[in-house]
Amino acid sequence: MEVVTDVARPSQPRMVPLSSLGMCKREFRMLSMRFVYVLTHRGKSRDADWATLPVRSILKAHNGIPACCRCGQIGLFRVSKCFRKGESMNFFQAIVLGLVQALTEYLPVSSSAHIRIVGELMLHNDPGAAFTAIIQLGTELAVILYFRHDIIRILSHWFSCLFGHNGTDWRDRLGRGDQDATFGWYIIIGTMPILIVGLLFQHTIESTLRNLWITVTVLLLFGVILWWVDSRFPQKKTIKEMNAKEALLYGVGQMLALIPGVSRSGGTITFGRAMGYTRESAVRVSFIMAIPAVFGSGLLEAFKAFTDYKSDPMFPGWGATIAATLVSFFVGYIVIIGFLKFVSTFSYKVFAVYRIALAVLVAVLLLAGIIPAAPSAALSLGV
Repeated sequence: MEVVTDVARPSQPRMVPLSSLGMCKREFRMLSMRFVYVLTHRGKSRDADWATLPVRSILKAHNGIPACCRCGQIGLFRVSKCFRKGESMNFFQAIVLGLVQALTEYLPVSSSAHIRIVGELMLHNDPGAAFTAIIQLGTELAVILYFRHDIIRILSHWFSCLFGHNGTDWRDRLGRGDQDATFGWYIIIGTMPILIVGLLFQHTIESTLRNLWITVTVLLLFGVILWWVDSRFPQKKTIKEMNAKEALLYGVGQMLALIPGVSRSGGTITFGRAMGYTRESAVRVSFIMAIPAVFGSGLLEAFKAFTDYKSDPMFPGWGATIAATLVSFFVGYIVIIGFLKFVSTFSYKVFAVYRIALAVLVAVLLLAGIIPAAPSAALSLGV
């Protein structure tokens, strides 16, 4: 039986059979020649993206067997094929993803799921949590612009009560008798779940939860739940009738959107309708409550990208990212207007059906091997 030395850990040689690498002698010779090419022409060739990567970034030990850092596949020949197809995002692709973000951010269909799916189809890779979070700033700026009068009124009343202009008693400072100031506190309450869970499980959210089988599952599950809730529960409550408990439940719905496929608007709208809120009220709460969490997340990821963007193989550059963010802003503003008019007349059934159909389509693509389920391990591991 022929053996080769484990190239992933040269300091601790191990002998593994060629058969366990999932390759024949011819495949191994071909890839061996390619590694020689990488070592001697690193950074001088555009024949393969991975020719410019450190050799230790190309392979990692997986129970003694070399495995791909990008897709996790085992076998040196599979590693070679994976890295030949992987490309960083270009300007046009970034613009397309910005458009996808704008068209899906406010609808209960999950923008992160669409970014993840379109990214795999267009880039053969996950665009990454950083790029996704930054282009969300554009859609959130559109929300701020559209609801600017409501936001200014809420903030002015909240600060006025907090500084004692409505009375010096602690209940007065917390907005007693002032609906706008009280709603400001409800926004804070609703933001806490996604803030706490997002910070505690950031690594899991940015890696494990971006598996497309998870996305398919929650797209289907929440599509059915949204359909059932919207058809069964009455529309009788408005924002003025909200209390702290319901604000927290809205926050739980928003927190679930950390899982790609749930949809932040879909989660909050579903919880709102289950509590008996009108469709338009549930949408308005969803839009306004998302501002602190999404805007804060986008700014954090922008800062991280500014300091680490050179190490992210998928980051398209600041020019393309800013352009994609601007597209998401302008198109997103138009979508807000259309969506609010739509929900004032029609139900969410069409979105539920769309989610279910999308889940079935993505499942077929996964089963056919057209797109991989797992996101780039290289991105997840920071390779």
